[in-house]
Amino acid sequence: MSRASLTRRANTTARNTPQPSDWQIGTSDCALDCWIRLPANYTTGRYIFDLGGQRLSAYTYSSNQLRLYFAGSYYYIADIPAEQWFHLAICRVGRCLFVYIDGQLALTTTNTGSISPTYDFSIGSYYSGSSQFIGQLDELRLFKSDGVFDHEFTPPTSPQADPPIVAPPTNPPRLIGPSGEAFANNQTFSWTAVFQADRFEFELIGVETLSDYPNRTLNKTLALGSYQWRVRAGNSYDYGPWSDAVPLIINELILSNPLCGYTHDWPEYLYVRDGLM
Repeated sequence: MSRASLTRRANTTARNTPQPSDWQIGTSDCALDCWIRLPANYTTGRYIFDLGGQRLSAYTYSSNQLRLYFAGSYYYIADIPAEQWFHLAICRVGRCLFVYIDGQLALTTTNTGSISPTYDFSIGSYYSGSSQFIGQLDELRLFKSDGVFDHEFTPPTSPQADPPIVAPPTNPPRLIGPSGEAFANNQTFSWTAVFQADRFEFELIGVETLSDYPNRTLNKTLALGSYQWRVRAGNSYDYGPWSDAVPLIINELILSNPLCGYTHDWPEYLYVRDGLM
């Protein structure tokens, strides 16, 4: 993986990597490690990463625990810290499965199951995109046919610092919704976060542009009809490229005196509260 920190705000969108033959580990030796930071009062039931629908996954659980899924079995890891970085390492060598927290052995057991996923490798959510992680994830690495963590070790005290911001974001957000006809009287515009972005520009094309979001709010009434909206990410240097536009069709609904708010969540959310005609 690239050396960019993945941040879920409430601190990037969940990222799905294509499911090529690279993810077919089978019963071979393998290892995965990453840095994780959970917020205070973190949200339980969220996937930090998921390979192929619980074939190799980490999931936030209650009482400062992680639930780890490995080749058809699951395990609980206790005493997980919040509000600080910790290092997670999972390793299978032969029949033995090891889990380390900050280099110290937290679990040892046997596991001979096969990791042969038919779904994507998702970082920051379940493979389907649901149960999105709120927190921070950095430096995730997956090793095939190599049990690199077969004994206790001393990791660095924290992940590497993110590189300095020297240019606008290079990637556009991916729009999540709404798309198509709008029927509910509370519309939520959502899109993915973008690395090294600290602001966004939201545009109802040909109608209204909201710059420097989340530091501004928008009040707008829309007549019935068809619209398109898009978003681009920016920082102190400038804005990056626009996302693809998606349609918004207002049939029996107007966005009347909407309230826009920034959630500090991941993905980024723009809440629009509207009224009925």
